[in-house]
Amino acid sequence: MSTPLLTIIIVAWNSEKYLPFCLKSIFNQTLKDFRVIVVDNGSEDETIKFIREQYPQITVLENKKNLGFAKANNQGLKLSKGEYVLICNPDIILEPDFLKQATETIKKDKKIAAAGGKLLKVKWSNEDLPNPEKTDIIDSLGLIPQKSHNFKEINSDKKDKPEETEQKQVFGISGALTLFRRSCLEQIKYQEEFFDENFFAYKEDIDIAWRLKLAGFTAVINPKATAYHFRGISGSDERKTRGKKINQLSHKNHLLLIIKNQTLTNLFIFQPHILLREFGKFLYLLIREQSTLLALGQFVKQLPSTLKKRKYILSKRKISNKEIRQWFK
Repeated sequence: MSTPLLTIIIVAWNSEKYLPFCLKSIFNQTLKDFRVIVVDNGSEDETIKFIREQYPQITVLENKKNLGFAKANNQGLKLSKGEYVLICNPDIILEPDFLKQATETIKKDKKIAAAGGKLLKVKWSNEDLPNPEKTDIIDSLGLIPQKSHNFKEINSDKKDKPEETEQKQVFGISGALTLFRRSCLEQIKYQEEFFDENFFAYKEDIDIAWRLKLAGFTAVINPKATAYHFRGISGSDERKTRGKKINQLSHKNHLLLIIKNQTLTNLFIFQPHILLREFGKFLYLLIREQSTLLALGQFVKQLPSTLKKRKYILSKRKISNKEIRQWFK
C-alpha cells in the first residue's frame, strides 16, 4: 500500500452519536489521498461496533481506559503515515473541499506548520441530533493570546462574514480541527511526546501552537476551508456547566502552559497583566469554586517534568522575545 498524503486522527470517547456525521463528511472529501485512524479511549457505547461495521477501512486502536486526548493523539501520530496529519474531533463535520483547501494552504510554505479553516457551530440537542442544523455562527477562526495570558477563540459566537476569504496568520488553531505538517511536529516533540501528556486534555492545542511558534513556524487560517463543530457550550456559561474534573484540568494546564513556554523576559514584561488576572481568578475560585484549587496539588507534582520540558523547548527557540510578544494583545 502506498503512503497517503495525510493521515486523519480521531480520538473517540463515547462518540457514537457524532461519528456518523463526521465519518460521512470525511469520506465525501474531494481529496481522497488519506488514511483514517481512530484511537478509542475506552468507550462504553457502540463507537467501536459502529466503525467496524460501517467503515472497515479505518484503522482502530482500542485503549482499555481513557488515556486522555494528548496521549491518544500521540498514539495515533506514531501510527500515522504521510506528509501531513489532520487532528479531528469526532464532533466535526467537514465541507467536501476542506482537505483540498487546507492542504493547498499548508503546501504554500514549508514554514507553515499548521493550517486550519473556518469552524462554524452546529445547533443541536440530544433530541434532534439526527437532524443537526449548520449555523453561520463562528466557533473559531484560530487562537489569540491576551497579555493576561488568557487564550480565546477568534470571533467565537460572532456571525460569519462569507465575503471575508483572506488567509491570515494566527497564533494557533483550535485542537478540534488542525492540519499539521508532520516534519514540524517531529522538530518540537519532547522525547516521544508530540502533545504534552501532562495535559491529559484541555489547552494542549495552545501548548503545541506555542511550541511551534517558538520554533519559528507559522499557523494559517484559510476561511475557504469550512467545517462545523458540535460544541455544546461556550463563553461565560461554559465554566458553570463543566464538571469539577474538567475545571481542575483546565486550571492546572493553564499554569503549566505559562511556566513551560513563556520566557523570563516576557513574563517580567507581562507581569502586571498576569498577576491581576491570576489574583482575580484565585479570589473567584476561593469563594465560588474551591474544588478547582485541588488542581494545585497536581500542578506541583508535574512541575519538575514541566521545567525539564521548558529547558528543552527554550533551548531550541528561534524567534526573539519581541517576536513572540507581538502576538499577545
